[in-house]
Amino acid sequence: MDLASSEAAVVRAPVSGRVTYAGSVAGIRSVTVAPRSEVRVSISYLSEIWVTRGQRLKVGQPLGRSGIDHGISAVHLSLRVKGRYQDPRPALNCGAGPGPNGGRLKLLPHGSGAHQRVDH
Repeated sequence: MDLASSEAAVVRAPVSGRVTYAGSVAGIRSVTVAPRSEVRVSISYLSEIWVTRGQRLKVGQPLGRSGIDHGISAVHLSLRVKGRYQDPRPALNCGAGPGPNGGRLKLLPHGSGAHQRVDH
């Protein structure tokens, strides 16, 4: 899932857990966090990474800065459960207001004309 952001915005951990990867894959900076043993949440297209492998993060803790994804200022969020990619929207309770994510993430349809802001 691609999330638009302001240029070089502070990106915060979407989940609490242990950093299992912090580095570049094919020139794309990424951080992967394991909130549970069989779950991995990755944030990619970062311009800066401030965390290291093995570090424990709490939800909302800064982990880096947003970068460029497909020509726009954004980050990419992915979710893997037991090694298989899943749609992250149900797990994030997107657009449902206060919930497990504290209501921080609200997705708007592309081209909706509404101001699109995402607090990472």
